[in-house]
Amino acid sequence: MSRQILGLDVRRHTVTAVLVKTGIKGNWIDAVYRTPIAVPEGECLEESAALDEALAGIRSQMGKTDAETAAALPAGGFSFRNVHIPFRDKRKIRQVLPFELEPTLPQAVDDVVIDFRVIHLPSQEEGANIIAAALDKGRMTPFLASLASHKLAPETVSLSGYAAALCLAKWGDIAEHCLFMDIDRDHCTLYILISGQVYLIRPIQIRPGGGDPVDKTKALCGHIRRTLAAFEALFHLEFELEEVHVTGWGLEDLNFEGEAPAILNVTVKRVDLMADAGLPRKMAARGEMPPAIQTDAALALALAEIEGFETFNFRKGDFAVRKRWAEHRGSLIRTGILALAMLIVLFANMMMDVNATEGRVADIDREIRDIFQSTFPEITRIVDPLHQMQVAMTEAKQNALAPGEGQADVRSIDILNEISRLVPDNIDVIITRMVIGEESVLLSGDTDTFNAVDEIQNRLDGSDLFGKVTISSTNRERTGNRIQFKMRIAL
Repeated sequence: MSRQILGLDVRRHTVTAVLVKTGIKGNWIDAVYRTPIAVPEGECLEESAALDEALAGIRSQMGKTDAETAAALPAGGFSFRNVHIPFRDKRKIRQVLPFELEPTLPQAVDDVVIDFRVIHLPSQEEGANIIAAALDKGRMTPFLASLASHKLAPETVSLSGYAAALCLAKWGDIAEHCLFMDIDRDHCTLYILISGQVYLIRPIQIRPGGGDPVDKTKALCGHIRRTLAAFEALFHLEFELEEVHVTGWGLEDLNFEGEAPAILNVTVKRVDLMADAGLPRKMAARGEMPPAIQTDAALALALAEIEGFETFNFRKGDFAVRKRWAEHRGSLIRTGILALAMLIVLFANMMMDVNATEGRVADIDREIRDIFQSTFPEITRIVDPLHQMQVAMTEAKQNALAPGEGQADVRSIDILNEISRLVPDNIDVIITRMVIGEESVLLSGDTDTFNAVDEIQNRLDGSDLFGKVTISSTNRERTGNRIQFKMRIAL
């Protein structure tokens, strides 16, 4: 069954949507919608008219579609904490996590929505290390309302860049110790990955030196060094950075790949998630594919939904997805009607097979009765024709004996079998007549020599079934080629 997934990446300067279709032939990008927005300084992104206008434009370009939506808000609006919990049960972690985070959050724990991901450390023996993220409920409410006004109801609301980090870990050719950077115009989110697992998330602001590109790159490298030092102190690990992977709109104004390697003394690579995931480009009717740095984050949201990655999802509590029946009622009703119709067809087919089988059984029963009545007309009361026929056949076999009262235990077939058995195959003999009486059998035939007649007599005379065997006559035929004989065999 095919699906359509819309990855919607919302930021202060751009809104990007990537529509991915998935089916039995795989996944492919069907369309990309991107638009710049200008949110006034100090105004909330989620409540801005610019975001509403951008969503309206994306919705109008999409037309009527039943695509599922996975959305993301800028990572800079979230608070991240690495916490150790003394047990691993996720249900219990969710219960105690607000109390663990409350002293460290800048606002009341009742005013935020929280989600977490478990980190599996190699040296971890007990408890669970987690990355917890908190988002102000005051941002979620207008954001979901704005999406709903344009008939976009995301099942997942995550943070920008996290899904891209998971996709890079799955499909990208990355080192064991690496750093993934999602660089926006004025913010950057750092993701530390070890063996394909995200260990640390840190959003940072980049506005040094009036926005000079060189200064921005140096400032980013300084943030990277400080973040790595804090990471080693937090986890008591020695982290040797091997690679840096970068994506995001902010790279358009920077020469980060050219300048950062000399500062950090590591290789810096741009991410191309579409190439890593091996997605075909089926967009001829909807324009050219924009650069990967503009689409990676939105594309990753759709792919994470398709692949079932465990991402952050802040549609919890008051924001949890509800009324699933109402949303999909039409599809479920249609599916139910089709299923009912199929069951009716299957039941009707089964009943037709049963009726046909019953008809064949009735025909066979009639044939059995007809055969029974024609074979045993003296039996008029028929209850179980098969059993009655078996009994009648047994009685008939018992009565099919050789003539004579004294020989009731000798059947004609037994006499024939005994003669056939005793006469050798090398004797050329033809039996022309055999008369079975009460006490004897008269046998007539012809053979090639007189000696053959004597040998037949001697062999029959030695049978346990027969008594004395007497040659009545032997004559040569007029042609002179055959010897005619007659024998009497006593029973």
